[in-house]
Parts: sequence; C-alpha cells; structure tokens
Amino acid sequence: MAFLTLLDIQKRNGSASDIGLIEEVGLSAPEVTQLASVVGSKTMMKTFVRTGVPRARFRPANAPIGYTSCTYEARNVELFPVSSIVFVDTITLASSDDGEAAVLADEASGITEGVLLSLGAQGFYGTQIDKNGFPGLPDFIDDTMIVSADSSKAADSYDGTSVFAVIEGPKGVHWRWGRDRGISLGPFKDTYIPGKDPETGEQGAIPGKAADLTAFVALVNNSKLSAARLKNIGTAEGTTLDDDKLAELLALFPAGSRVTKFIMNRMALEQLRKSRNVVSVSVNGSKAGGDSSGSAPIPTHAHGIPILVTDSIVNNESDLTSITGISHWGKHAPKKVAGKKNK
Repeated sequence: MAFLTLLDIQKRNGSASDIGLIEEVGLSAPEVTQLASVVGSKTMMKTFVRTGVPRARFRPANAPIGYTSCTYEARNVELFPVSSIVFVDTITLASSDDGEAAVLADEASGITEGVLLSLGAQGFYGTQIDKNGFPGLPDFIDDTMIVSADSSKAADSYDGTSVFAVIEGPKGVHWRWGRDRGISLGPFKDTYIPGKDPETGEQGAIPGKAADLTAFVALVNNSKLSAARLKNIGTAEGTTLDDDKLAELLALFPAGSRVTKFIMNRMALEQLRKSRNVVSVSVNGSKAGGDSSGSAPIPTHAHGIPILVTDSIVNNESDLTSITGISHWGKHAPKKVAGKKNK
C-alpha cells in the first residue's frame, strides 16, 4: 500500500524552494523523508487508538443479544514547532563567484539537512535528545512488542543497538505535519544580527540576509500493535543481527498484520549481511550468487520486507552521548546528553 511521504507533501503544499530543499538532502535522514506522512491544519488534536474488538456471538432464533463495541484509548497529539534561522553575511554574499542566490540556496540546504537529522534523532530517542521536542517511537511501543537479542540482559537493559519493525499509515506509524505543510522556508530579508568583535569583545551587528525555516511535526503511532523493537543487538557471539532474530521480531505482530519496514543502522545491516550465506552454483561454467569474492550482497529486504537504513539509531544505546558519533553531524555535533539513559 502506498502512503504519502514528506516529499509528496512538499510537492502538494509547499513552494518550489520547499520542494527543492527536501529533494536535495532527503537521503540524510530517510526515516523522516521516506516513512509515511500525514498533513493537516491543526497542531493539537485528539486521536482514538483502538485497544480491543468484541467477540461476535452466535444467536439462536428469537433469542436477544447484547450490544457490543470496540474499546478505545484517547490520546492527545501535539505537534511541536522546529525552527532554524538561515543567515548569510552580506560580505559572504558579495564575495562569492557563484552569486547571491546560489549561496543562499546552499546555506538553506545545509540548515534543512540539520533539521532532518534533528528530527530523525528525536524520532528514535524523543525527549532524551531535546526535552522541548516530541516523544520518540520507543515511547509508543508496548512492552509486549519488545524482544531482546541478548537473553542475558535485564528487561530494562538497552545495550547495543536496536532494530524497529513498523506498520506505516494514518492508523499506524507516521509523521504528522501541521499548518497544511511540511518544512517551509520563508523569504530572505535584509537584517542585522548581534555579534561581538573577536578582538575587542565589543557588541555590534552583522548585516546579512535571513530566512526562517519552520515546521510543526511529531512522530505518531496510532496503534499499540504497529511497532516492535529488537533491542540489545551487540557484537558478542549470539547477540548479532540475523534473519532468525528478525523473524522473532515479526512474530510479535498479530497474524494478518503487514509490517511495511525494518529500520536499522549500518552496523546492524552489516551484521545481517555477514550472517547470510552465499550459495554459488555453476551455470555453464560460471558462478551465480554473490560477487567475485563470494561475499553476500548488501541486504535490501528481510523476509520480503524493505529495510530502511539510518544513522539516527546509535550503536550503543546505553549512553546517548554517542549520538554525537552520527557521521552526518560532522564537526558541528549537538551538545552531549549527559547522564541520559534510553529507557
């Protein structure tokens, strides 16, 4: 089943510049741009999550039957504003051979990439990353939908990395965008920002052009049975990822459920690749299956389900200061989250 993504929303509701922003940096945080998205006008709403369905009864002729109904849990969904200011000094604009428009577009692209990466990290670790942001996907996963790759770990242990299995869609896991749009870049305007002289420390102002990049967003799970987590994936023997462990994760979902994606990081993906055997056969003297070195190809699916690979899931979830190790952050890593545990 096809769902709208962030790029679809940008194309339907955004300007040409808004579309270009996502097209250029969309692969930086694929969990934001490729998972299902829903857009609406509100930033606060109430949803009802079905928690149970009644069992039908057989009824003989002329015998009454009682009323039945599904059970629901009311949830308030709040979309959180995320915002960044795109600013370029007038000297930078004037001295560039590429022209003012190219410089502004390049800076806007970089800021957008930072927003997507921030949303990705928030999506998996919630308020442990930014207390002013939305809850993460683990906050919506029922205890019955969690399995550990290391049976020796305590129930509340989160060592190593995790793999998530999700059922996308408006009734399952999706990104919810408010104000009838996704990520929006306002017009660039001449402005001044405060600054200090690097030598004297005196206060001053820096002239330039600035625009506001904003979105109202949250990651939502509208069903207790739409997401599951395989945790404590490590490097020790018996704790690495393989197809059997992914099958155990799928076994947590009710029969008939259709999981739409596995989400994992590159370490887990490589473990999965190494766990697979290459079957070589001779066809008219040549070999088929695997490359010339005999290694397994990089997995794109498991049990027929697409794999989404992200750098927003860290290798060691016992200490989220490792979030600064995500390669895309480069030298401009976010501040460390001191003493935070992923519970």
